[in-house]
Amino acid sequence: MSGMNPYPAWYDNLTGGADVDMTVNFLRNNRILYPAGDDPIFTITLAENSHVSAYMDSSTMSINGDINIRGGEIFYFQKYFYITSGSIVFDDPNTFNPKISLRATLRDYDSSSERVEIYLVMKDNTFNNISPTLESSPAKELSEIMEILGQSILPQSAYGSVSVGSVASIVTEGFDILSRLGIVTTASNPLSSLSASLKNLFGVDSFSLHSNIINNILSDTISSVSSSNIGTFSPMARFLNGTTLNVGKYLSQNLYLQFMVHLEASNAKNNYTIISDDLALDTELSLEWANDAFNVTFFTRPSYFSLYSIVDTFGFSISKTFNL
Repeated sequence: MSGMNPYPAWYDNLTGGADVDMTVNFLRNNRILYPAGDDPIFTITLAENSHVSAYMDSSTMSINGDINIRGGEIFYFQKYFYITSGSIVFDDPNTFNPKISLRATLRDYDSSSERVEIYLVMKDNTFNNISPTLESSPAKELSEIMEILGQSILPQSAYGSVSVGSVASIVTEGFDILSRLGIVTTASNPLSSLSASLKNLFGVDSFSLHSNIINNILSDTISSVSSSNIGTFSPMARFLNGTTLNVGKYLSQNLYLQFMVHLEASNAKNNYTIISDDLALDTELSLEWANDAFNVTFFTRPSYFSLYSIVDTFGFSISKTFNL
């Protein structure tokens, strides 16, 4: 009854207690945002037909259930990892502290401009105790993965020295993280409102558009071009570096179509570019079929917009979740 002021007359005359026994069914377009706000660190899209049961009386409270994760994103190391699979399990009926297990992916480039798939894996974490592990394909040492991710926070040339460019990068990225945690209050992110409007306009089930263009322009303005490897790229590549678009749509109760576009500053010769010669365009199209036995995902990651590239990069994966 919080938020009702004043309370209705019938509420003031209530005596005794009440027992609650209910089941919450999650249908379409259910999301978990943490922390709540326009720029959460976690945005988790729940799968259809998941449910939890709750019981509460005057002395006890219990919550049980498993919720499958359809998709979403995690803001980590100043980049967005996109959730590919996972679950939220209420295994302790006496506490409201579910365990989260998920796998999220990020496509990035190493110092040699070679593409690297970085995976963020969480196993039985909770919202107040996040301790993910990092993997990559091709396989790399953790120090190499951290260096790739760290390039978005601290310029490589600043590892052994402190420059104006490194300070500018740390300030802009740190301010963004503090605002997401609610420590610093900022104006609403216009991209969040734009994403919500476009989601409703196109009638899709998920739509996210992210860009670090403001931070990139600020860092580029304050720092000298020579203070960071990113300074060797064209202005268009520097400003749009890290921009991502992710769209998802339920075709039916069991079929989920997802499309992703990612822009990254890169000088690799085999990159597909349409805006600038040093701005790589990565795309991925996937179709997930969920059934009682397992989940099947068909995907393609074309390097070029051609029938050959679509067929050449076609693949599929089969997954099954076991609760131990």
